[in-house]
Amino acid sequence: MRNPSYINLYALTDEKILSLICEFIRKSRIDQQYSQQELSERAGISRSTLSLIERGTSPTLETLIKILRALDRLETLSELRYEKVVSPLKVAEEDIQERYRVRKKKGTDDPLKSDW
Repeated sequence: MRNPSYINLYALTDEKILSLICEFIRKSRIDQQYSQQELSERAGISRSTLSLIERGTSPTLETLIKILRALDRLETLSELRYEKVVSPLKVAEEDIQERYRVRKKKGTDDPLKSDW
């Protein structure tokens, strides 16, 4: 399979992306020298399900996770981890708005001040 960093995934149809996923599963299985029967047993799915997926049938997310786990390739899902992206402009704005001192609000009395 081609290096994914050179594939413009946004230019591909959903069907083509599904085809790439199925191809990834099939080629990973072959590279690790598993038969369909062996991998399906490791993943806890039927051989016919694996065969259908390798031919382009859309797997459920749960089945995809089982297959990737059986292939020791769960790291391929690491890009799905959400990380908040902070804009450099937002950081700069917050730095500008940083407070350096606190002033007493108008109209508030000092609670420590005594009437005696």
